[in-house]
Amino acid sequence: MSNQLKQLITDLRQSFSCRAAGGPARLAAVAAVLAVGVSGSFAGNATEKAAKRWVVGAQVNLRAQPALDAEVVKRLALNTEVSLLATLPGGKLCEVALPVAGESVMRGFTACQYLGTEPLSKQKINQQYLENGKLNPDYNPQQAFWLAPSYEALAAYGEYLEATRLSEEQRADIGATRSRDEEFERMKAHLAKGIFGPSPAPYAAWNELKHAASEWEQAQKEVLRAKLPKYGTSPVEELQQVANRHPQVRVALGTYDIDDVSALGLVSSIELSEIKPSLFQRMDDLAPPSELAEQVSGRFGMVHLIQTRGREQGSGDNKWIVPGSWDIAQVVKSLTRPVTRNTLFRDGRLLAENTRLKRSFLEWSEADGPMCDGYTDGYAFGDSDPKIWTGYGLGKEGYRESLKRNPKNSLMYFYTRTPLPENKVVVSTTRQKLEREATGFVAATTFHFDLNGDGIPDISVWEGSGQAAGHMDGPTTTDDAHQRIFFANIAGRWYVLGRDSFGYGCGC
Repeated sequence: MSNQLKQLITDLRQSFSCRAAGGPARLAAVAAVLAVGVSGSFAGNATEKAAKRWVVGAQVNLRAQPALDAEVVKRLALNTEVSLLATLPGGKLCEVALPVAGESVMRGFTACQYLGTEPLSKQKINQQYLENGKLNPDYNPQQAFWLAPSYEALAAYGEYLEATRLSEEQRADIGATRSRDEEFERMKAHLAKGIFGPSPAPYAAWNELKHAASEWEQAQKEVLRAKLPKYGTSPVEELQQVANRHPQVRVALGTYDIDDVSALGLVSSIELSEIKPSLFQRMDDLAPPSELAEQVSGRFGMVHLIQTRGREQGSGDNKWIVPGSWDIAQVVKSLTRPVTRNTLFRDGRLLAENTRLKRSFLEWSEADGPMCDGYTDGYAFGDSDPKIWTGYGLGKEGYRESLKRNPKNSLMYFYTRTPLPENKVVVSTTRQKLEREATGFVAATTFHFDLNGDGIPDISVWEGSGQAAGHMDGPTTTDDAHQRIFFANIAGRWYVLGRDSFGYGCGC
């Protein structure tokens, strides 16, 4: 890298400024919102033949006969368009018709309360505040829960109860009685029986990130040739504008502790081997180590349980109350059946363990929970060089604690529905030197794991060494192996599976 380019990138980094996101408005303001019923708007009657209606519920039953115990012939998705044929006496059941592939029309009976005169916008009922900061009169956490049941939707309804059922003094008093709410109880019971998690976002394709990095490299060349800037008025502005056009690179890598310039430079420097399809054929064949029960549930198509308990903790003189969400504060999430956690080691070993990804936590709602709750020093998903711990003053005891989470010499782990083939793992490594000014690293080692013995890498782990941001004592003075990026071969293409960063400390 030329001295001119080094100085240009240094100037560019200095031009970046931190952006702080504003926090949400206080929940107490929600008290002004009037409660809205679960039912969608409906004004049909027996004379309104073939009037258009839309299903405003999730997986609403369409029954063969006008009875609540009649056979369910179809489950109607949110915003399915139907024709209203008649409203039965009593106004609870409606006869509807809808086109079906292969048939001219399907007729049946459904609950009138789940038919609306217009399609329902999830955002409209989920959004507590409008863009102008005012309260959204259509905010309806009760209906939002039943459209997409989740713990987050349950907690949102609990906070809504806090805002609409309690006075300001009662909300300030965490010991104030939270009376039983039957709708809240039904929600809790529904989650305890088990639900499917939401479908996860697709993994980032490595070739698309490389394309963005290629544009970045071309922009550098043009600036150095003193061509007329396309986006800015100076070389620094020009490169900053190009970097700002590719935020997906830093998001995909999860490298929030380095700037866009280094992220693009890093992608430019990483060269993965050419591959063919091998063990993993679909994105839902494996899950990254960062995913919890609800995400793995959605990725693997299996049910997970969400169990909740009250706000009281401890016993006797040591009893205390967690703020929680309405009358709950203790939450336990787990899968209904085990998956396989596959841990990969530097020497090519593979450790397979069954897990239901059970996790317990406390709901603090608007209150501040314990600082750094759940944080641990070191890598989150693998072992690290013990010299990092002693070199930065973290101590040998911290390193020994880290080995309780991740076994010695482990690099990372990932999840599969079933165990992988045994005794077929082969590992190879490649090493490269890097330019600190361009990437933030001075060297890297890439581990290539062939998991099924066909000679094609299935998982690659990139490990970069350089000076890290450190913590309260400032950046590290040594070049530590402090970053890892995980890649998966899915149907013959590399995808970013996740990353891991060495934690040097938490809190102020």
